[in-house]
Amino acid sequence: MKLKKLRILLQSTILSMAFFLTYTNGQSQVLVKAKKIQNPFSKTSVETVTYNRDFLERLNLENISDLLNTIPGFHYTSSGGFVETRFRGFKESRHILILIDGVSLNDPTAPGGQALFSQIPLDQIESVIVEKGHNSVSQGANAVAAVIKIKTIKNKNIFQIGSGSYGSSKISLGLNKPSFGLQAGFQKSNNISSMKNNNEDQDGTMKKNGALRFSSDIKKWKLELKIRHDEIKERYDQIFEPEKDYKSFSQTQIISLKGERELFLNLMDLTLSADQTNFKRSYPEGWPGYKNFEGSNTNFKGEAKLYLSKAHNGVFGFGTKKAAYTNKGLSLSMNHLFYQHKWTKNKVSLDMGGRYENSPQFIGHLSPFLKLTYILKEDWSLKLKGSRTYTPPSLNQIYAQKEPLSSEKIDQFTFGLEKYTPSSLYGADLFYTRYRETIGWEDETRLYKMEADQRDLFGTEWFFQKKVNPFLRVKGFLNITRGINAKGETQDIQGISRSHLGLTTDLKTQKWFWVNNIKTFRHYKTATKTQNFSLIDTSLGHKLNERTTLLFKINNLFNEDYTLKEGYQTKGRHYFLKASMLF
Repeated sequence: MKLKKLRILLQSTILSMAFFLTYTNGQSQVLVKAKKIQNPFSKTSVETVTYNRDFLERLNLENISDLLNTIPGFHYTSSGGFVETRFRGFKESRHILILIDGVSLNDPTAPGGQALFSQIPLDQIESVIVEKGHNSVSQGANAVAAVIKIKTIKNKNIFQIGSGSYGSSKISLGLNKPSFGLQAGFQKSNNISSMKNNNEDQDGTMKKNGALRFSSDIKKWKLELKIRHDEIKERYDQIFEPEKDYKSFSQTQIISLKGERELFLNLMDLTLSADQTNFKRSYPEGWPGYKNFEGSNTNFKGEAKLYLSKAHNGVFGFGTKKAAYTNKGLSLSMNHLFYQHKWTKNKVSLDMGGRYENSPQFIGHLSPFLKLTYILKEDWSLKLKGSRTYTPPSLNQIYAQKEPLSSEKIDQFTFGLEKYTPSSLYGADLFYTRYRETIGWEDETRLYKMEADQRDLFGTEWFFQKKVNPFLRVKGFLNITRGINAKGETQDIQGISRSHLGLTTDLKTQKWFWVNNIKTFRHYKTATKTQNFSLIDTSLGHKLNERTTLLFKINNLFNEDYTLKEGYQTKGRHYFLKASMLF
């Protein structure tokens, strides 16, 4: 019944909008093909960080998780196969939405609702786009902190092979044509531990990836079917029980179908998509009741990009999602409608919108968003953003709830300045986030409950990038994040209060390139200690010809001894040599 009402509402809205656009005031309208208009809400600025294929290859990283510490405001900690991703002090990974070709990788059975980043290699990825904050209107509650969009290669045939320290090796193949794509990869490491005073056995990890894609044009519809499988097996030690091996096995399968076409006198681009993702994890030495996890996400959604006039653009969307925790017999269904409008006049632009979500389990909520941009002199611009987001609990939290949980209520405000020129970008953000209602973990019972006390996050972020000459580019950032609760106590815990400084130099000539990445952390607190440490990664590459490139990297150049998460290993100095070939 609810889906029927949603369909009727959608149809009536689109029809009335088309009628209005065509016959307003009895005058004909100037029609502009929607496909010639890019998404009016796409951004290339301090708000958004984009890594294209060329730069990703020069960085020569093995996992997307390794990429995060090069992005302002982000950092990650590893817990076995999981990578817990944090942004500007948000306390859970589920507040960051991870999309691969438009499909969510956030696991509904995971403790923090995070994605298994460690499964995803970089070999077959075309680009990674990170959009910071205030994305919950268009992307949903999981994107309240940020959304990471991963796009795989579609137009290149590529083969890569490499080997390095820790017994690491990898091989991958991608055959990509406009109508068909095949990707496969294998990666392993015999030892992921550099911790001192640990047992001496060879812990390791093994990853397998495979993907198929079919694309076709049928009766003005552009159709695309994708099937993807990723898995990872790991053995690892923890300082909690250093004599004991921990094992994990994780799988992710994705089936997605997407269709696109123009509608209503070419005023609209409509995209319809459906996908299902299955998750499976096992931990033979895990806690009772936490040894096996099986779940899935099923999505159907539509999005219409509207070109109304030179001053007005819009994006309208609808959909339904069902998350299931299969082996615990839990599920959560959500339906949504959203509209986001952009109005531009002279030096001022205004973005505003809202997303309504309802569920049989929780009260429906409207999450609003507002952004004001004003163009100043000398290429400077000022931006003010504000939003409120309601985020329902994850299925893992519902399973382990002490009392009935409700949606978290999160307010965000950002004040930003930036200057953009063809050769440089400078910017600074002041950000403030308040958890008005939040879900907390009770150590005594090991259960979740609603917390009454408010939690505030605030800080600043400074960013620059500059093309020094035709061969050298430099970029850097400083992020300072602090937290405080209602009692005035500093939330000086892991992932909240810290300072993060980053600097990247990118030297590229016709045949050679050299990339250095420096990451410095101050006041990085784990469960037992506060650390100050710096990590330096360097990557050197040489193009043998137009199709073949050799790459050599050293991670953690000075073999820094540090801890990201208490009880889990971090790598020491790590070497890797790789050959990449296009054919």
